Amino acid sequence: MAARDRAHRDAQARLADLVETRLGAILDALEAPMEQSGFDAYSRAATLTVAGGQRQAAQLAIAYVARGAPLVRPPSAVRAIEPVRVTAESPVTRSPMLRLWGQVAEGVAFADALASSRGFAAELASRDMLVAQRAGLDEGASASGRQIVGWRKELSGSACDWCQMVAEGSYGSADAVPFHEHDLCSVSPIYEGE
Repeated sequence: MAARDRAHRDAQARLADLVETRLGAILDALEAPMEQSGFDAYSRAATLTVAGGQRQAAQLAIAYVARGAPLVRPPSAVRAIEPVRVTAESPVTRSPMLRLWGQVAEGVAFADALASSRGFAAELASRDMLVAQRAGLDEGASASGRQIVGWRKELSGSACDWCQMVAEGSYGSADAVPFHEHDLCSVSPIYEGE
């Protein structure tokens, strides 16, 4: 079980890193970053990138649950993420550009403002990916017919003391599991009878 949990966490972390890297590359490649056309180009590309990553995060989570319990109905990653799917109005598709524009307007050097925007995009995408992973875990559990009775924090290899303390508890929902900024831990369900 521990090896399966670790493999799942590692796959989710690699996917989140890939999405964050792609968002940074999108920002770096904008032809007119200080114009509306640059804003629109970033928004379109970020929407596709993060929403696609969310679908993959949900699929990974569904597969993780399916390895532990046979499925009694077909799961759907698309259905799982529908309530949380990133759209053109989501913060990750707009706020990094607004931050870039705002910092440049305040006199911050363009390169520094761009670096700040890349970091902000990565932070926002990380949250969106984690929410999609949780939705996939819920969908997988529902498709398996298993009852989730709680959630626990799954520690990353670099978990801090606070995370280790928080991981000792169980939580009523995946969203209730506490996380801090730049947290690399994840969540996993606790099934009835465990």
